[in-house]
Amino acid sequence: MIQADGYNPLSIEASTFTISDVKACLQIATAAVGPADGHRAQREALTDILHSGPFRPGQLFLLMEEQHIDIIIAQQEFIDIVAAAADQHP
Repeated sequence: MIQADGYNPLSIEASTFTISDVKACLQIATAAVGPADGHRAQREALTDILHSGPFRPGQLFLLMEEQHIDIIIAQQEFIDIVAAAADQHP
């Protein structure tokens, strides 16, 4: 349903998420990557991704893949933890 002026009133806007609390980001990263010293670089990178600004779930996984961040929990569990800690913006 597009109006004569080209406006589509049925458009769907993508939701973005933000996490403003850096401690929450670090807790999520620790749960996702693990607490071992050998995973510190991945934890820090994931914390930075989560805290750096608005993100979409798919974008989050792409950034993690680009930075070679391997999580030790299921993707669904990870995204559930992130969504619970994040603020959603329409």
